[in-house]
Amino acid sequence: MIDDISPTRSRIADRIIRSRGEIPSGGRLDGGNDERRYQAAIISDGFPHMGFSLFCKDGSRHGFMYHNLENLDLKEGDYGSYLKLTHRGKAVTLRGAHLHEMFQGIMEHTLQAVYEFDPSAYPDLSEGEPVVDWVIIGDINTEAEGKEQGPPATT
Repeated sequence: MIDDISPTRSRIADRIIRSRGEIPSGGRLDGGNDERRYQAAIISDGFPHMGFSLFCKDGSRHGFMYHNLENLDLKEGDYGSYLKLTHRGKAVTLRGAHLHEMFQGIMEHTLQAVYEFDPSAYPDLSEGEPVVDWVIIGDINTEAEGKEQGPPATT
């Protein structure tokens, strides 16, 4: 019968954890976003992941494995910053502002979650905060290449 973890097991576990980076100190490990404050992304510095989730304001969740990402681009356009990626037949475009840290998180495999902003769920943002205000996910074979879109139509 084993009541306690032996010191040997503890050292082995510590060595495995250290080889994968530091344990994240900020953000929730379950991918949740604080409902009182909007965060465009959760990035766990120094703690690489296998992939990340994209949470859309319509309630859908999409998963992306880092080893299946094929292209990644970030560019400034007339309506904001555009982060574009392709993943196993999907073409994804995120539009927002201040997306450079998110881009770097993808490059370092430390991005854990991305959230599309929903103005009905969160208070107004402060100037300079990262935001993803528009997301489109489509089939790579039917996506229009390089097309920028303006703000979504309001009714």
